[in-house]
Amino acid sequence: MFFIKQAQELGFTLEEIKGLLATGGAEECSKVHDLLSEKLQELDTRLQSMKKFRRVLARHLSECERELRERGREACCPVVTLGKQQVPAAKKQRNRA
Repeated sequence: MFFIKQAQELGFTLEEIKGLLATGGAEECSKVHDLLSEKLQELDTRLQSMKKFRRVLARHLSECERELRERGREACCPVVTLGKQQVPAAKKQRNRA
């Protein structure tokens, strides 16, 4: 049961899970191999994306901590400021297109 829940959380459909749990010969094993290989590639891509986003969050956290440490109650959130600057830039790019 744990395998089924975990497989679902990782994006396997019930039909795919059924195929993984079925017993069979070389042809079925080859299909399972291909499915597992595909899912591992998808998972690796998601992990890379999550690691990249984690680095962004850690950088933003560090910027916030520095701002709060240096300016205290007069701090101006660098993450919010950055977001406000990026919104007009995105609008300009869309208008050029």
